[in-house]
Amino acid sequence: MSSDPLTILLVGHGSMPIPPVGWGAVESLIWEYSLQLKAMGHRVEILNIPNTEQVIDHLCKYSYDFVHFHDDILVNILELIPSSVRVVVTSHYPYIHDTSKWNDLLSGYDYGSFVMAPLIHYARRRRIHVCAVSQKDRDAFVSYGIPADSVSICVNGVNVSKFNVELGPVQHPGKTICMAQIIPRKRQHLFRGYSDILCAGKINDASSLPNPESWVGEWGDDKYEKLTQYANAILLSDGENGTPLGIKESLAAGLGCVVSEAVAYEIPKDWHWVYVIPESQIEDLEVIRKACETNRVVAGPLRQEIREKTRELWDWSTLVPAYVAAVKKALKI
Repeated sequence: MSSDPLTILLVGHGSMPIPPVGWGAVESLIWEYSLQLKAMGHRVEILNIPNTEQVIDHLCKYSYDFVHFHDDILVNILELIPSSVRVVVTSHYPYIHDTSKWNDLLSGYDYGSFVMAPLIHYARRRRIHVCAVSQKDRDAFVSYGIPADSVSICVNGVNVSKFNVELGPVQHPGKTICMAQIIPRKRQHLFRGYSDILCAGKINDASSLPNPESWVGEWGDDKYEKLTQYANAILLSDGENGTPLGIKESLAAGLGCVVSEAVAYEIPKDWHWVYVIPESQIEDLEVIRKACETNRVVAGPLRQEIREKTRELWDWSTLVPAYVAAVKKALKI
């Protein structure tokens, strides 16, 4: 395997800008990947257009050491691009492990037929390599029939140094922040009736907002300063690939966190500044209230430790070199 710089194309959905101006976890990680890869000396381009024919045209015209699709539906274009194109695919679908939720009758999107079936087909023929964002997703891919050596784990990270950490008094003591897009899957509605939880994020479903007064807006780069001014963070999603970006960012800002079992998947068991609410109690507002209040007390004095532990585990400066090594090994570059 060569140690020479690689030419890499990262492909997004094309529905939002990269870097994002507000909400956009996938767009944010594509941007962070590009920055770290360039810092390592690699040549990186981002293709972020919504027109599939233009994506195909681009891949037919230009050559890269490998192309990484962060839009899983693009696995369906493999027959329309040269077989010499080395393709890596990451699916950011939150229910990869739960087949009962694959067929979305409301949107007409069936993950099983639209994504998983072609993933299995092309992985078995060695046309693609899958980069799963968690062990849970990797295990699911293998259980569905994707060869084990066609799946690597490439955990999502956070740029820890971007986040300010307030070690003294904060602007919003006694307030817990939920930083996530406001949709049913994130379950912000569970906070209804508890005024000490505030929500930052794009409103995609107004009925999921606990109340109008709880919304503090959709943050962009101001999150790097604002996040640490809250006492702690919360996210009670019912499905995630791994620990979502909003929680990793909250930890980077030194905050303790209250999370659901789905959100807690990657979090080390000995991180006592993270409180996991059992799914059996997730709709009990009193349990949520007590968890938030206890977590503020426990995590408050530990901000610097929380930040450093997060850096050790999830900073992009560690994760991206491991990603490059895994892809080079898988694709025999």
